[in-house]
Amino acid sequence: MMTDRKIIAGIIILAMILIGGMATYLSGSTADDKHEKETIGTETIGTETIDAEANDAEANDAETNDAETNDKVTFLVEDEDGFYFWVDGRGTTLLDAWENAADNYNIPWKQALGDNASWGDIDFMYDLGPILIEEVDFQWWPYWAWWMPYTWRDAGNEWASDSMMYTNSSERKFCSIFFGNNSEYNHGPTVNPDRVVVWDQSSDGVRILLQSPRGVYFWTNGKGTTVYDAWSDAAKSYDISWSKKSDYDGIDSIFGIKGSDQSYWKLYLGNAGGNWTDFSGQAQDNLSAYNVDDYDCMALVYGNGDNGPAVDPPAI
Repeated sequence: MMTDRKIIAGIIILAMILIGGMATYLSGSTADDKHEKETIGTETIGTETIDAEANDAEANDAETNDAETNDKVTFLVEDEDGFYFWVDGRGTTLLDAWENAADNYNIPWKQALGDNASWGDIDFMYDLGPILIEEVDFQWWPYWAWWMPYTWRDAGNEWASDSMMYTNSSERKFCSIFFGNNSEYNHGPTVNPDRVVVWDQSSDGVRILLQSPRGVYFWTNGKGTTVYDAWSDAAKSYDISWSKKSDYDGIDSIFGIKGSDQSYWKLYLGNAGGNWTDFSGQAQDNLSAYNVDDYDCMALVYGNGDNGPAVDPPAI
């Protein structure tokens, strides 16, 4: 009987030991699982934080790119006489891009500020600004002229009045700055973007200054043996319409602007960093009479005896 009790007691003790061990094992396993889950959860949170920061950084970059696109804009500068040229510039707004273009091509201008801003974005360019031209019979309002900004609209295939300061360069690729008037007969720029040719600022051959009756000017260049050859090359390369004298190789018209009374296209020649020499009058303006080896700069200035080039030959 005693033996049976001992056996029963031993079985009970063994069972308690087994149950205790199992409980300890299960407790340790649960703790390990909990720790593992907590670790994985922490790593997940960390990954999500990193992803969120990356997304925020990308969003900030996108906003920065949208705010400062620095896109290229091609500008048409044209006056009422139909004298024009093209330049490129970059910036966030059209006005920023124009400032860049003006700096690159040494275009003298002044931004319209204060009360003058009512005229538009540009106050003066080439010393040409808002002016009262004359009283006219066909309209009752005063006849003014100033620099008017336009942008090209592909949808309508036309130039439309616009603001340079408040228009982003990412929105408009072509902008015209047109010296026009408030006459009912003013229809804005006369040249479309399909005529774009921008001077690459090359100094190869002869550098050529063209200056309009209103004093607007720009540079170009051409190659050849004579000055006439260089001019012909420049006119062809940069799509400059012109005609020559019937009896010699002089200039009759440029952009349709012909001589009138005592005013005509006067020839000046010079060399880089030097001064101009006047070769106008009495058929001295025969361009074929002068060689490129002797002169690397020329100017064609519309005017009379009082008019001359607005700027000197550029330095080398």
